Amino acid sequence: MSGKTIIDSNCVIGFTPKFAVGCRRITPGEPYLKAIQKENVQVHFTPVVKIVPEGVVGGDGVTRVVDSIICATGFDVSFTPRFPIIGRNGVALAERWRDEPNAYFGVTVPDMPNLVMQGGPPTPVQNGTPFGAFHTHANYALQVIKKMQRDNIRLLQPKRTVTEAFNRHAQDYLMNTVFADSCRAWYKNNETGRITAIWPGSALQYKELLDSARWEDYEIEYRDKDNMFAFLGNGLVKEHVNPELDITYYLNVSNIDPRWLKEVQGQK
Repeated sequence: MSGKTIIDSNCVIGFTPKFAVGCRRITPGEPYLKAIQKENVQVHFTPVVKIVPEGVVGGDGVTRVVDSIICATGFDVSFTPRFPIIGRNGVALAERWRDEPNAYFGVTVPDMPNLVMQGGPPTPVQNGTPFGAFHTHANYALQVIKKMQRDNIRLLQPKRTVTEAFNRHAQDYLMNTVFADSCRAWYKNNETGRITAIWPGSALQYKELLDSARWEDYEIEYRDKDNMFAFLGNGLVKEHVNPELDITYYLNVSNIDPRWLKEVQGQK
């Protein structure tokens, strides 16, 4: 856009947020700040209300002539699945999450059996590295898979009452944080103020919580409906049938209290 640089008191006001630091993601904007000070850049704090052949019409009624228009529209943060995910009783996850997406610890969803996701609501995306969270999600999925395989489980899904209780706690917590300030942000419903995407705590707390699954929070159905312990089989384990395996693997020096070992060996 042609014109001269405008860096005056109005520009300073336009770039100064009215909300607290951290309500929106803090990013180093040095290249951007340098760009708007170029001689061929003009800054306007007005919305675009109409596009006309010669350029754009701002909310102030002024038509600004431009050669090209670049729309920074962001990305889809609705959590709506890109493909159909149908749960029990024909419930579609896209329909369930149309207004207020919520999940159990950001990994599983009521009425969506055997579904484990990465980056579901809420996850430490604004208060920690997403890569750490995704690694935690992968480990959690492995816990679910091993649990279902070992115990011969047909269906596993979080209890609705537990999920609702967790989300109430999350909102109570988040409403007292900087994220509840008056900024518009992708991680919350900007009409209701409900914060959907952020974990109510630290990223390290999130990892430690998901390191050990809380199976009591889940509804579980076994493949053998008459005998939930059918997975015990004939009472043997692999060490009984494979002669190359040690049947007393639990007898390990590393499991002995070193102080007791020194005492029985007569060491000082």
